[in-house]
Amino acid sequence: MSDADEPQDGQLGPVIGFMTDSNRVHISLTRATGLPTLTHGSHEPTVSSQIDFTADRPTDLLTLVDVPDQPMASYPLNSSAPSRQEPAESHMHPDITTFALTGQLKLDSGACAPAFETLRRTSAAKEFDVSSLANNNLLASTDFATTVKIPSDPHFVMDEYLNKVRYVLSHHQSGKIDTLLIISQFEAGKLQGIMTQSTNITLHVYIPSSLGGELDSYTVPNHNPALTLPRPLAAQLNLFAGALDIKSYQDYKEICKFLGLDSEAARDGWEIAADGFIVKDGDGRRGGSSGLQKSPVEFFKALCKIRRYGRGIDKSKLGKVLDGHLLWPDDFHR
Repeated sequence: MSDADEPQDGQLGPVIGFMTDSNRVHISLTRATGLPTLTHGSHEPTVSSQIDFTADRPTDLLTLVDVPDQPMASYPLNSSAPSRQEPAESHMHPDITTFALTGQLKLDSGACAPAFETLRRTSAAKEFDVSSLANNNLLASTDFATTVKIPSDPHFVMDEYLNKVRYVLSHHQSGKIDTLLIISQFEAGKLQGIMTQSTNITLHVYIPSSLGGELDSYTVPNHNPALTLPRPLAAQLNLFAGALDIKSYQDYKEICKFLGLDSEAARDGWEIAADGFIVKDGDGRRGGSSGLQKSPVEFFKALCKIRRYGRGIDKSKLGKVLDGHLLWPDDFHR
């Protein structure tokens, strides 16, 4: 790996237990009765074997894997320490329980929303309409999204209070996942005892890791046959979570497709903006097949900085993509 490709210290990467090969992304499953001990060569990140799923809201925001501490004094809006807001009361919406048991989910009940819609109150979304990224395949529960009581101040932003992606419910048919619902630690605790009653819903643990080596060497005990996670859905989940690593050239292509970015060298008839956004493809479409009419690059740069408490992303693969650089197959074999 070259110096330019070295991840930044403490950089948070993609899923442990979401393992890639040349054709698909697999999920190693856990029923989340407690986080297992994860091993990685000679390094063993400390993971609590006894997780208090019923913990109050502040604990819900804690990092569950011990990675090197990083300074948290640099924030997107200012350099001061985060202001204190009253934690929101955790709530188990009955429709989330119904979804866990039956796979049926009412999208208009207030139990959840398209995941990117939950970022509307961030500073990153001030100049970008997050609804253009929203779909019903990647959802987030209201309890996950609501970490503090929202003050009356119209300028209040959620940057300092975003929940980390830790627990995900998947809906699957014939071994293939079609919907992901990101939930809170509180909800995971309430659901863990009933998940064995479900046939088409699985509870997954999504754990970020320090990028000190190959992430595939981290494993989560597999209690079911492996499920297939479509690459487009995996790309969206990792982008939402702020994962900076890109594991394969195929994943890079999917990320570019979702973001409306060009992933190849210039082609006749195409118009590409300086940030890589497709102004016009070969079929005359703005944003290519993404349907986006405005570049999401600045939004995702800002979101990643928020996820990383203001630290930069430029040395990561995703950072390079958002800076308008093309990646090639050889970039994933170093």
